Amino acid sequence: MFFPTLADVPLTFSLLPSSLVASAAILEEKGYPADEMASLESLTYRQREAGEYFLGAHHEATLAGFICGTRCEEFVEETMSTHSPTGPILAIHSVCVAEEYRRKKVATSMLRQYVNDIALSPSSSSITTIALIAKQHLLSFYVSCGFSVVGLSEIVHGKDPWFHLTLSLTDYRKSKFYVVDAFTSTPGCGNPAAVVLAPPSASDDAMQTIAKEFNLSETVFVTSSPSQGGFTLAYFTPTTEINLCGHATLAAASVLFSLVNSSSLDFVTRSGVKLRATNPSPNEVQLDFPENPPCEVTDENLVGLVKDVVLSGLGVSASSIVSISYVGVSGQSDPEDILVELTPSSFSLIRKVDLSPLISTPAYHHGLIVCCAGDPFIDKLQRGGPKAHFTSRFFAPKIGIDEDPVCGRAHTVLCPYFSSKLGLTELVGYQASERGGVIKCKWEGGRVYMTGERVIVSSGQLEGLSL
Repeated sequence: MFFPTLADVPLTFSLLPSSLVASAAILEEKGYPADEMASLESLTYRQREAGEYFLGAHHEATLAGFICGTRCEEFVEETMSTHSPTGPILAIHSVCVAEEYRRKKVATSMLRQYVNDIALSPSSSSITTIALIAKQHLLSFYVSCGFSVVGLSEIVHGKDPWFHLTLSLTDYRKSKFYVVDAFTSTPGCGNPAAVVLAPPSASDDAMQTIAKEFNLSETVFVTSSPSQGGFTLAYFTPTTEINLCGHATLAAASVLFSLVNSSSLDFVTRSGVKLRATNPSPNEVQLDFPENPPCEVTDENLVGLVKDVVLSGLGVSASSIVSISYVGVSGQSDPEDILVELTPSSFSLIRKVDLSPLISTPAYHHGLIVCCAGDPFIDKLQRGGPKAHFTSRFFAPKIGIDEDPVCGRAHTVLCPYFSSKLGLTELVGYQASERGGVIKCKWEGGRVYMTGERVIVSSGQLEGLSL
């Protein structure tokens, strides 16, 4: 599945009504030589007989461009002027943009949206191929939109030769996936997440099954949301859906930056959280997340439960605890997460973790964030980059994540916590899991800006599993 590119101007895509065919004909006349352009009569026929394949792009009250096509049994010259409603091939005849909207990514946005709409439309399910002919200087444009060059076309249209291009909807309808190591530039380090480009119709059961099959800490399903000006994200662990995941968001942004020509991306999660990703450098992605500062635990019963978990699960004595805080709660009796700060020396001694107490405790219902000030491992690990202001680990076996290698969501808690404690707004965090990862954080205006590197390690398409 190929996501539409956002144009430099806000566009609305809709079926072109008969009242605007004359306007389309004016664009056609200005966009093609006289011996190649479609007549008003031809455009009227295509809109009347194949209206569901005649798309207009509108900017405010202006027709910025249009695409039209008809179905055929085979893509030859004789079938270019008629519409066969059951034909398996959709022949695109015109991709036309008004002169004032050229070089604004309108054509790319329009064509990708057109292909996406056809691929997902139930009435077009029997279409297996989209075909068109193009001049040589436009081949790179169509290839960037997912088409493949077959060769010189036998269709004669005007005086110049044309090339035959096709796009297989059979392959296009198969959801694409990527595996990305987030918060690292080294494959096999950082936090791996699967990114699946999903249709709007994807069911929760299908997404959960696919997340279970990937068996990574998170799989994020990305759906294009033109009406919201961006993309919708749904996060699944192997066992359940969660509301927010930082490293999976960074992974999704990394994939989309490689597919769409944009310097920023807007996301909305299924829980309603709005996020933004930017490219501060070619190798980094910055995420803009809402802050999630923790609050000190004052309930003695909860303090006791947490101390029991730390002792029995992590093997750390209560005397090593610097503070205990809770995260994301309406009351202190049912925290989403617990944040425990330890002394650096005690933190560095955590070895084998017993997950049973972390699962059975009623102290929280999501996960346990364990942290310390400073960077107790930097001399031992000799990793590149700056020394960390704080170090952490995150355990969430209750939701199928024994230990999250690098958790962006946890840093929406850790960044404001250590910013307040150290009197700094810009910090470096190191997550000391087996894979390890570095997150640069900035706390400003109720937001946490997290910057990290990433590497796409594999990609493919779903074959036996379907969304």
